[in-house]
Amino acid sequence: VQAVLAIASLQMLNALRAFSTGESQWSKGQKDATYALSHYATTGDAKAYDQFHKGLRVPISDMLARKLLETEGDKARMQASLLLQGGNEPDAIQDLIWITTYFKRSHLIEELLQKWRDSDEGVLQLQALGAEIHASVRNGPLTQEQHDSWLARINAIQAQLTDAQQDFSETLVESSRTLKSWLWWINIGGALGMLALLMWHTSRLQRDTEQAEDALD
Repeated sequence: VQAVLAIASLQMLNALRAFSTGESQWSKGQKDATYALSHYATTGDAKAYDQFHKGLRVPISDMLARKLLETEGDKARMQASLLLQGGNEPDAIQDLIWITTYFKRSHLIEELLQKWRDSDEGVLQLQALGAEIHASVRNGPLTQEQHDSWLARINAIQAQLTDAQQDFSETLVESSRTLKSWLWWINIGGALGMLALLMWHTSRLQRDTEQAEDALD
């Protein structure tokens, strides 16, 4: 029983750590996309637009994977594929799927998922703005007012996503601290419970032995 508790505790901590690793990749992809879109809005460089899509693929894939994880049904292969496109470590993907599937209704994981959902609007706005800029660049020529307007909107979206990332990171730290505390008490309680059971069992055996000896006497 104690071994099972220890293994389950390590599994949950590793799964929660996978959220942290995934968030760092999500953040990097989003920032790369924002920077590339700013460069594209200023120069019209086609390579910058390709870099924008490459960076945006990370948060978009993660968002789609999360929506699959939140629904019922077995879509493990598709979930794993999307999480892999989202830059998550292959070894951590199964942990992410496991903890989200079985604990998504728990307070800790539900709060993390909600903070993750809060970033969806900003990511979709960035995707829509990229399509709008691309259409305008293709139709050209562009004015300085358009450039300034686009850059202002990109900066506003970037600020919105940065706030969402900060909220997610703070919630993740607090969830990790709470989970470690819970698991510590569960393991200590389990050890004390096993010790009490062992003492009771030993006492019962000693009493039965004494009764048997009395009967033999």
